[in-house]
Amino acid sequence: MININLFERKQINRLPLVIIISFLILFVSLCVYLFGLQQYYVLQDNMNMQQIENQADEVREARKLDTLHTQIVQSEKVIQNIESQRHSIPYLFNDLHTYLPDNDEHITSFNFTEEFEVLLSLYDMNYDELTQLIEELNSIDYITSVKLVTLTKNPDSDELYLSDISIRLDESMLRGVDSDEI
Repeated sequence: MININLFERKQINRLPLVIIISFLILFVSLCVYLFGLQQYYVLQDNMNMQQIENQADEVREARKLDTLHTQIVQSEKVIQNIESQRHSIPYLFNDLHTYLPDNDEHITSFNFTEEFEVLLSLYDMNYDELTQLIEELNSIDYITSVKLVTLTKNPDSDELYLSDISIRLDESMLRGVDSDEI
């Protein structure tokens, strides 16, 4: 005998359906979260790039200032080096001028060379005045040698001569005299 009940319902297992729906909801939520996170980081990256572009001019200016500062420091070192190696030419000329004859008309030229040598051209001086001048110049500490380069008789007078004198200077002694004077 077969028993058929038309009002009876069969029970359906709904657990797999609940699991599938829960999985789909979690999956969609995860996708939305990851998409939002990705959009946030893209926006953050764009803002950072824009800030970098805005500050690029400032960075260039800062680098230029740093380079300029380095050049200034190097220039100051060069200036200090030059200052320490130079000597006082006006002091030298004034000091040498005290040994020369009182009459400035005797001097035709006064040349200072790079080799720390002074070339003096004198005229209308007698022989005794020239020898006395050479002896006085040889007695100065910062002068290493005084040489009479040429001695020519003045055509207008028999006792007066035209002469060229070479005066060699000691660079280290001259700097010592300069530092004492300053």
